[in-house]
Amino acid sequence: MVQGSRDELLETIADQLPKAVFKDDGVEMLLADDAEGTLPAMRMVAMIEADYEARDMLAAKLAFKEEDVLAMPVSERVARCVAAFKYIHEWKRRRAADRIAADKQAVRAFRRRSRSRDQS
Repeated sequence: MVQGSRDELLETIADQLPKAVFKDDGVEMLLADDAEGTLPAMRMVAMIEADYEARDMLAAKLAFKEEDVLAMPVSERVARCVAAFKYIHEWKRRRAADRIAADKQAVRAFRRRSRSRDQS
């Protein structure tokens, strides 16, 4: 997967996962067997886990079936969601740091070009 599309996909998941996992701004968790957000949330978690393991994210999503969710204890669902939230948080932190470093590098390059023009 191309880096840009991977980043867009992770960004979308980062925005959607809390909405799928929590109801009413975090008051109620939607990971029970009969909850409407359980399957979509766990598919997103499977995609995040696939990214962490350098596997195909979309294939992981499609391979994750409703039976997989129903066979999984709620405690495991919660643990996997927490791990996914941590991964997304770390990914966003690294991405922000990379952007800052790239901006600093661009500023340095601009200053070097400006100085060389001034000296000419």
